[in-house]
Amino acid sequence: MNMQNSQSNILAKAGSVSGVSLVLGLFFDYFFYEKIPGVAFPLYVILVVAGFIANANIFRKRISKDVIWLLVPLIFFSTMVFVRSSGLLAFLNVVASLLLLLIIAEVSSGEKVINFSVGHYVIIFFLPFKFIRPLLQTLSDLFSLRGVNKDQKKVLYSAS
Repeated sequence: MNMQNSQSNILAKAGSVSGVSLVLGLFFDYFFYEKIPGVAFPLYVILVVAGFIANANIFRKRISKDVIWLLVPLIFFSTMVFVRSSGLLAFLNVVASLLLLLIIAEVSSGEKVINFSVGHYVIIFFLPFKFIRPLLQTLSDLFSLRGVNKDQKKVLYSAS
């Protein structure tokens, strides 16, 4: 019974990450495909933060104070994308917002902002590559558990 409970827990977590990612991908396509980012950019950033908070609640993971403090400049820079009409300023605001999202991802994994050095801010641009292995593991968990559930259904049907 314990193994089945842990399998359903893994499936629920992988499903929540996949579901939030799918919804964010659909909104990204709707907001930005062949469009100039304006008011859609801060809305999308708010959706990303909401997805982060939702997954943190599902995983029962506490959000650190550093992350909460980083949300203030994130919201500021993302809203500045549609407030200012300069292309260069909009670009810099988007880059600052993306950098802050990457810093939030790094801080969420246990790093403290106060311990960051200049090198951390350079390495932070390569942080998305750190998530390739967990992505592959999540996909593997989803497909392997789906196969286990098929086998269980076959056993249940043949037993009755």
